[in-house]
Amino acid sequence: MHISWEKSVYGGKVPVECVICGQRATPIRAKNNQFLFAALHNDRDKVLGEVCRSCTRSGSAGIQQRLGERISRLEAKLQELKEIAADEVQVPTLAQEFEAIVPRSDRTDDLDGND
Repeated sequence: MHISWEKSVYGGKVPVECVICGQRATPIRAKNNQFLFAALHNDRDKVLGEVCRSCTRSGSAGIQQRLGERISRLEAKLQELKEIAADEVQVPTLAQEFEAIVPRSDRTDDLDGND
């Protein structure tokens, strides 16, 4: 795998997610006013995603450490999602939703005809 500087296809300084650490990766502006981003390529030269400046500067060892940290965070999040998926989620009824949005004390219409 390797990282190379590529022309941004986003047409400006649009932030994207760093494929390594998950943080914000913002393209840089070159002298010719072209926006560039660091792209991670696999061995077949397919672009896997953008890389933030911090990861690019951290070197190979730093990238491996950051990948390990991100994997740990994603595994923890995956476990959390599995726990949520293990049980049925009870959702409020339409009446409960209406009551939460417009409490009875705030309603101007009296359905019982007691104006």
